[in-house]
Amino acid sequence: MSSESTRKREVEGLVAAMETFSLKEGLILTDDTEDEIEVGDKKIIVRPVWKWLLD
Repeated sequence: MSSESTRKREVEGLVAAMETFSLKEGLILTDDTEDEIEVGDKKIIVRPVWKWLLD
């Protein structure tokens, strides 16, 4: 992800949506970043879009 403020905004927005829809896992697609983020009992996978498309 490009900056810490962008990362924070995207993670907070995704966590809110995950809570609304009772989801345990979420996905953020990026240009080149790969990571896993744990927020409470929720898991966010950060993957480059090209890897996601190859799956």
